[in-house]
Amino acid sequence: MGIDERPEVANNRERIGDWEADTIIGKNHKGAIVTLDERKSKSNTSGKAGGLKTVNRSKRADSLSTQGCKGN
Repeated sequence: MGIDERPEVANNRERIGDWEADTIIGKNHKGAIVTLDERKSKSNTSGKAGGLKTVNRSKRADSLSTQGCKGN
């Protein structure tokens, strides 16, 4: 879901459980890191993506979110 489609309750940071994901692509497109930030608590987690393809980044984000936020 894009930022424009985000529910108003997530924009207002009224509840825990609304995550924002970003991807950091390495120099020369070698490697990627997925970051997840929980909007209300400001907890975050990150991990190496399995590759640059969208499916790999999505799988990594899913994996991080189900592990729970350990905070960095």
